[in-house]
Amino acid sequence: MIHAEANPQRQLSVEDRSRLLADLDTQTTELTTLFGELVDLSTGERPSEAAERLALADVVGSAVERARSRWPKVSFDAELTAADVVARPIAVERAVLNVLDNAAKWSPSGGTVRVSMSVASGSVRVRVDDEGPGIPDADVPHVFERFYRADAARALPGSGLGLAIVEQVLAQHAGRAEAGRAETGGARFDLVLPLAAS
Repeated sequence: MIHAEANPQRQLSVEDRSRLLADLDTQTTELTTLFGELVDLSTGERPSEAAERLALADVVGSAVERARSRWPKVSFDAELTAADVVARPIAVERAVLNVLDNAAKWSPSGGTVRVSMSVASGSVRVRVDDEGPGIPDADVPHVFERFYRADAARALPGSGLGLAIVEQVLAQHAGRAEAGRAETGGARFDLVLPLAAS
């Protein structure tokens, strides 16, 4: 039996090891959540997470922070507004994060994803604009369909389920998801939810 001597240059520092384990833990949690959402998406049933009154800006802010850590070559500029909704926080954060991931994936290195919130007519709108190539007009009606992949997206990673999950989550909360073109020429996604009763 041959014993290889440990190479000290290949050993991780304590800090690197801790960071790696934290990243693995986060990815495992996200994969578990995604698996649950895929089951929900395939069956069309509501998940067991209870809805509660929550500050939407906190949920959106948390999703922005997660996106920043996942997409270090893209800037995220967020202008959040106070607005309460009655929603399932994990599901809504996943929907926002899916839109942010989509925006970052299409943005050029050094580009900016802009996130804003506005309140009007009993609803709150979360708007995400990117600086990518935008959504071709022919694809706009289909972007929320399950497994839909535009021709330009076929070479990129993805399953075609992220935006379908977004639409389902919004529909389960009596809201809606919209897609279009930002003033920058990139894609624009709006997530609209009803405000909680005062």
